[in-house]
Amino acid sequence: MLEKMTFTTMERFLLLSLLPAEGNITNLKLIRMAKEDLSFDEAELAHLKITEIQTPNGPGTKWEDGLPDKEVNIGKHVSGLIHSKLLKMNKEEALRPEHISLYEKFVEEESE
Repeated sequence: MLEKMTFTTMERFLLLSLLPAEGNITNLKLIRMAKEDLSFDEAELAHLKITEIQTPNGPGTKWEDGLPDKEVNIGKHVSGLIHSKLLKMNKEEALRPEHISLYEKFVEEESE
């Protein structure tokens, strides 16, 4: 079952990095579909003007925001993978401030 969820540009970038790159064939197919939905099309990329920058913490990415939030269909299985990853990151104290909104969407809302 798919659930429509709305994500900001930052959340889309973060989700693309959170989804696993390895797994079984079923997971990989579902992850591929989710990544395709979360990814940016050519018009969005042209608008964002993404550039690589050097930060005090190492290499980073900068973009010009202004894209509207995007509705994406997230299946229950992929949602569970994201939920598990965020829980693991929380336990390892690896969450950063930019993860808060995703944690609220995938962990706290599912707990209620």
